[in-house]
Amino acid sequence: QHGFRTNEQQAGVRLNTNFGLKLGTHHRARLTFISTNIGSDIPGPLTLTQFRTNPSQAGNIPDTVVSPFVCVDAEPCRLSQYHNLHRVGLAYQYQPTPAQQFTVAPFYQYWQWDIRLGQSFNQVTQDYGSEVRYNHTGSVGGTTHHVVVGASPGYGENTVDVRSEE
Repeated sequence: QHGFRTNEQQAGVRLNTNFGLKLGTHHRARLTFISTNIGSDIPGPLTLTQFRTNPSQAGNIPDTVVSPFVCVDAEPCRLSQYHNLHRVGLAYQYQPTPAQQFTVAPFYQYWQWDIRLGQSFNQVTQDYGSEVRYNHTGSVGGTTHHVVVGASPGYGENTVDVRSEE
């Protein structure tokens, strides 16, 4: 994708897969994998005068007090962000009767976000956990019900590295 301003573009690759397997009459397994890689170049902010003169320019705001987007005087801002996400999950379902279903679905996710806006922020998050669920459909006294009981415990770690760009 290309925007109308200088240094305004985005490129991305996304992959979503989902494989299911029936393991007999009562058992099913499903594997999911998601991978996303997106890079964006972001133009710098414009003053009202700059916008009225040439709205497609990238912008250069050298005043660090006024704007956190620091660009070298008379140089277009080269701001950017990169986003990577990878997730893998496996779901196992056991259905002993048409009215009951048990599901266990562990997952792992890695997410990296790299932002360059005068300073460089690199954040990495790793999450893992599982979902455990029981579904029951039936009737009591002629009234149909659907009950879902479950839990989704998880754990995550997050690290951030901040550096000045020069």
